[in-house]
Formats: sequence, C-alpha cells, structure tokens
Amino acid sequence: PAGLRRWIDPMVRQILTNRFYCGEIVFGAERRVLDPRTGRVKIERTAPSNRLIAKGAHQPLWDKHTQVRIDNEFKARGKSYSGQRTHRLSNLLYCGVCHARVHVGYWSGSHYAGPDDENRMWHCSADRQHVNLYDSDLLPRVIAELVDALRHVDDFQLPVLEDKKPLLSNALADIHAQRDRLTDAYLSGVLGLPEYTKRAVGLDARLAELENKLSDSDAAISRRREQATLLAGLVAAIESVPDFVLSAPEQEVNARLRAWVGRIYISPEHIEIEFR
Repeated sequence: PAGLRRWIDPMVRQILTNRFYCGEIVFGAERRVLDPRTGRVKIERTAPSNRLIAKGAHQPLWDKHTQVRIDNEFKARGKSYSGQRTHRLSNLLYCGVCHARVHVGYWSGSHYAGPDDENRMWHCSADRQHVNLYDSDLLPRVIAELVDALRHVDDFQLPVLEDKKPLLSNALADIHAQRDRLTDAYLSGVLGLPEYTKRAVGLDARLAELENKLSDSDAAISRRREQATLLAGLVAAIESVPDFVLSAPEQEVNARLRAWVGRIYISPEHIEIEFR
C-alpha cells in the first residue's frame, strides 16, 4: 500500500473485483471527461453494457471459477463500503496556502463510518504539508468563523446584480422586427431564397442567443433573492447555526452554505471565508 500504513477496504475491493487478475481484459471501463467548472479532466467509469471484455495474453493470478466465488462472496457479505459519500463542507474547503482543493482522507481508519467519524481528515490535494487537519479539529473553527461572519453580516454586501432584462428585451424585440421585415422582403420578391435563408439563419441564431441570456439573467436574479432570504434566515437563527452545521444531514448543510459561501480557505493557522 504505497504511502499508507495498511491496505484500506476500497483498494482491496478494487483489486479483488478487477477482471484483469482472472485473465480478462476490459476495454472502455473508464472514460476521460472534461469538467467545465474546473477545466480539469476527470475519470468516470462507464456502464457495464458499454464495456468490451476479452481474454488477455497475460498469466492470471486466479481462474474464472475463483473470480465467480469472489464476486458471490462480496454479494453475500453486502457492500460495507458504498463508495464516495457527501462529506460535510465538501466542495467548499480550499487550501489557505496554495488555494488548491482540500479533500477527505482516512489515515487512521479503514473506511467511511458516518458523519461523526473521528478518523476523517482533510488534506491539501496539491501538498499535504499545507493542510493535514482532523475534521474534529477543523469543524469547530469553521463554525466559529461562520458565526462571526453572520454576526457582522452588515459589514459585507452581496454583489448587486444588474437587471439586464429591459436591455435584452429591447434587443430581442428589435431582432424580431428585423426577422419580420426579412420575411416580408422575401415574400414580395425583393430577396431570393438563398439570400433570405442566409440572413434568416443569422437572425435566428441571434434570437436564440438573446433568449438564453434573458433566461440566465432572470435565473441569476432569482438565485440572488434566494441567497438574501437564506442569509436573513441564518442571521435570525444565528444561535442554532453551530448545531445545524454539526447535526443536520450533510447534504442539507452543504446546500445551504453553498447558497452564500463561495470558498472556505483553511490552513493550520487561520480560516478565511469567501462569500459569493
């Protein structure tokens, strides 16, 4: 187990269920996908129906019959490790030194044991020397910083979004008028079909672009209103925030915090909250 003190459950499961070790080769088990949010390429596993299995030329470590017994044993035991879970504050924590993402690790434990797992740690994804903190130590500090920010909520303002609806609506009406005039010119014989088609395609593309921008603008304003309402609710119930962050379902905690918190930069020395 390179870099670890022991073999952990997920790695053992991956080895025992890897068809390569019983002499098979699987093509298309994974695919590279570009994450548009981060610009990074990530690996995703494909559905079994999209994979091609063939017999390999290598020497297997066990035969096909043994592989079937291994698979059946896993089914009989159940799946004690159910894969990656949502962790409290996941996708919110970043390294305070290099601003890289911070992820969860289990150096002292074997697998995820629930939201109160004392083995859970947070590590900088770029350099573990930057951040290497137990969740039990980090969470109270983050909560204290959140509460302090809520107590001084008047010191910062959510950015005011410009209402672009009037401008976009006027531009949309102008393009519609141009489209109507173009149709009239074609029907009156002023324009031939090729020229009409060329101009119509350009105007239709512009119409679609403006309609998308108008929809995005409405959605952004709606989200900002929801943020303001949520923030006001948290401020009004500020005394219950620590208990909420500690005890509420992890998905609910993350969803409510992400509505107004962009990033939380952590380091052994300080916590810094960046608001949306």
